[in-house]
Amino acid sequence: YSLQFLKVITNATFNDVEGLLRSHWKHFSPRILGTLNECSNLVLYSHIQLFKTIMSLLLPTPLHPIASSLVQTIRSFCKQFPGWTLSAIAGLEGENLKAAIRKASEVFVKMMRRQTTLTHMAQATRTVLSSSTAISQMIHDWCHLDIDSMTHQLLTLFHGNGHEYDGEGVQGSEEKLRNMELEVSTSCLKRIQVEFSELLGEQVSVEEYGEWIRETVERCVFNIASSEESLNSVANAFITKWNYFISKIVRDLTLRSAPSFGSFHLLNMLFTDYVLFLIEEKQTSQLLHNIRSTLFAPDEDVTPPDVLLPGLAFPLSTYSPPGASPDNFA
Repeated sequence: YSLQFLKVITNATFNDVEGLLRSHWKHFSPRILGTLNECSNLVLYSHIQLFKTIMSLLLPTPLHPIASSLVQTIRSFCKQFPGWTLSAIAGLEGENLKAAIRKASEVFVKMMRRQTTLTHMAQATRTVLSSSTAISQMIHDWCHLDIDSMTHQLLTLFHGNGHEYDGEGVQGSEEKLRNMELEVSTSCLKRIQVEFSELLGEQVSVEEYGEWIRETVERCVFNIASSEESLNSVANAFITKWNYFISKIVRDLTLRSAPSFGSFHLLNMLFTDYVLFLIEEKQTSQLLHNIRSTLFAPDEDVTPPDVLLPGLAFPLSTYSPPGASPDNFA
């Protein structure tokens, strides 16, 4: 099943997936379905691992340029896949099993949609960044923004004053989680401003902007969060402040009738989607880690794809069928 799924997807014959799903699930006996229902976490884990492998073959990196025809095909597939999945498992017994399959389907579709959106935004942004005239105008308009005032407004709104949070607690009565949220503070914002100004002046590529966003999220979110609960909380705090800060920039550009408004808006959409992608990617990895911890002993040396997808004569992570390169999907 896993090998067939990989071949169908990497050959871009997406419509064959519906038949594959139906034929796969209808052949299980009630006894086997009962066993799978009892180990639904294993089903969820293996499916997400399979879907992640498929994503790495179709879209090796979030900003990887691919043919527009493939993007449209993937988007159409994303609309149909949940319905195909529900139809294929409709007659199955075992609510835990069906819930696991639905969850894996949701994660897969979410990953696919986010990455195709990023790919589309990256290709549009490349056009802007390749124009020296557009970049010069962006630099000019950026230099006229009152960034310090925007930072002060954000701190006043979220922290209740215009001073930087020092990370030492909030009057001794707030929860530790609240403290971690506040660590997404002015120091992060100031560094983002300085680094973005430098990148804009250096006229870097989309890929270099992407690497900067990844490092920023790592520094301002992942390095602060220490658990799944804190990750969600810190990520929400970062996204809220990020969106507020960007909205102030867009407002100022609008009021000034800045010629580069469209260019900044495009860059903002790319940055915001990439931030969300990285956080969702981290949350998926944490989900897999949590499931794995319930399946295997902490000291058990297991290569998940090899163990969870029996029947393959090779590690799933190394599978690369002929023609699997995204460049061949034109």
